[in-house]
Amino acid sequence: MVMYTSLLLLFSFFEFGCSYQSYSGHKLLRVVPNGEAQLAALREMESAVGFEVDYWTEVGSLTKNYVFAVAPTNFPAVAKYMTSKKIDYKILISDLSKSVQRSYLDVKNTLAWDRKNIDTFELSKYHSYEEQMAFLRLMADEYPEYVDLGSIGKSYESREIRYVKLVIDPKYGDLLREIDIIIIPNVNPDGYEYTRKHDRMWRKTRSGPLKGCYGVDLNRNFPFKWGYTASSDNSCSVVFRGQEPLSEIESSNMAKFFEANKKSIKAYVTLHSYGENIIYPNRQKTDSKSDDTNDLKALALEAAQAVQDACGTQYKVGSSSDDLFATSGGSDDYVKSLGVKYVYTLELKPGSKDSGNTGYYGFHLPPKHIIPAAEEASVALMTIAKKIASSDA
Repeated sequence: MVMYTSLLLLFSFFEFGCSYQSYSGHKLLRVVPNGEAQLAALREMESAVGFEVDYWTEVGSLTKNYVFAVAPTNFPAVAKYMTSKKIDYKILISDLSKSVQRSYLDVKNTLAWDRKNIDTFELSKYHSYEEQMAFLRLMADEYPEYVDLGSIGKSYESREIRYVKLVIDPKYGDLLREIDIIIIPNVNPDGYEYTRKHDRMWRKTRSGPLKGCYGVDLNRNFPFKWGYTASSDNSCSVVFRGQEPLSEIESSNMAKFFEANKKSIKAYVTLHSYGENIIYPNRQKTDSKSDDTNDLKALALEAAQAVQDACGTQYKVGSSSDDLFATSGGSDDYVKSLGVKYVYTLELKPGSKDSGNTGYYGFHLPPKHIIPAAEEASVALMTIAKKIASSDA
């Protein structure tokens, strides 16, 4: 009789027009703080200038390049503030609308998929939610011995949030005899579809309106140190944390799933864009009763090395205490607080310094990089999975 000893969750936040937001004249800036005073000034910039800037990377430590977008009407005030603090900055993109427009075209040029032939599904395209779900259903119908299809519930706009459980696989048969692998490909389907038709920079849910604005940042809505840092109580903010923890049906359903399975979950990995980082929680931040930081770091380093050996890409490794990505109310810290040992945030391509012939990519990764990003993620995830399968973790 097969006995499953652990449950590995691979969990994705893929944030990615009709009438759409063009971002004409918006600029994308990069700043490298020189000393603690400049770092503190960056943290205080929004309150000093009186409006929000769109940070593509969170302000944490001196070891990072910080990238943020600024509306054309706000740029003079931001430039004046940084000059007053002697902070040097570089304009990565002088008009963000060009990058956004290219991203819209990437979506628009995705040809409709013949939903009766699984072999015609192109992995190097940004498919609609409906096509994603049709692919999963066809996969489950044609290969029931390989995959099971389930649901954790519905989104605010009543879209099913599906998960895939890998049952058996010719390549990973031994691994899957020891662990279950569950993948949730799209946890914010409403927001995902909104990006395809209206706003490529949208990252929230679509609940609301509240004070004229829609949506909540799911990764700031979980019930652990909710509202503590790097979030906003302004419903119009891109990092709005919601009116209370688990205010969103999407995060609430996920939390119920985690709670119901917490005794069998041995590892949890949440996929994000972007930065090429592997980040693990620290005991102080998550109030964990056991200090397993060394084990978390060792496995993260092993995964990063495996990616570099296989793909040539160097991922940075650090804990949330190193401020690689200092937020609160995230799913990673919440799952860690439930007692799960191996918890990671895997930030995918591109890296913080990556650029292409058309300029800095950031959140707007061209489709040709989808498969390379997936290959890197797969190497890291399989490294973690094999560790879980071979240990009593």
